[in-house]
Amino acid sequence: AAGEQLMRCALVHLVTGREAFKAAAMRQLEVLYDPERWPEWIDDPHKPFGNVDLRTGTLSRDVAVAYDWLAPSLSEEERAWVIAGLDRRAIQPYLEILKTDPWWTHDLHNWLTVIVGGLGVAGMALDGEHPDAQQLIDFGCEKMEEFLSIYGPEGEYNESVGYSSANRFPVNFYLAHRYWSGGQQNRLAEFPFPETCRWVMQTTLPPGRSMGFGDTWVERPVIVEYIGAVAAANGDGMLQWFY
Repeated sequence: AAGEQLMRCALVHLVTGREAFKAAAMRQLEVLYDPERWPEWIDDPHKPFGNVDLRTGTLSRDVAVAYDWLAPSLSEEERAWVIAGLDRRAIQPYLEILKTDPWWTHDLHNWLTVIVGGLGVAGMALDGEHPDAQQLIDFGCEKMEEFLSIYGPEGEYNESVGYSSANRFPVNFYLAHRYWSGGQQNRLAEFPFPETCRWVMQTTLPPGRSMGFGDTWVERPVIVEYIGAVAAANGDGMLQWFY
């Protein structure tokens, strides 16, 4: 929720130029960076795994996106402050734990896509402004490609339809990567992204609920926001209609 609030304020400021929303975003960042008011960038149950977990990846991505939207309006000192805070609370702990070869860099599930993907997006946002940005991007691309090996030949996700909402994490990464590359690289237009979105479409039942197959929650609405990004990347009107 804190990450969503931060990004919303940054986006509204970007669109409207209203200073109140920039100020609100900076206040949220101030709280996130303060170890007294926001003690942990990891969830309590995950502390045995080290100083990095799903929350670290999610907050890193959200701060990075907000920074990208805020940056044109920030002073040099403000930009340096945002980068230093993200470095202290996420980037350095992440780089330190990578030296131990953590299990979540090898297990192909959402821990990899959320953590490595989130820090990869942070690298894209800080490219040219942080000395480790390219390392974050390169490692993110390497591991995300490994993750994509889990998809079946027709785009089938390797878990139930309900759990396939985790598609949004690699889509988030490659959507950011498309813009970071200036549109020169559009990984979302390649397998398995269009195929897996059609698989989700074909396993969705009226009125917008997932097929009750495997470990799933048929009462929950299907998560489709990422399908809009894939539809746009492919110029696919059918996926846009489904979204």
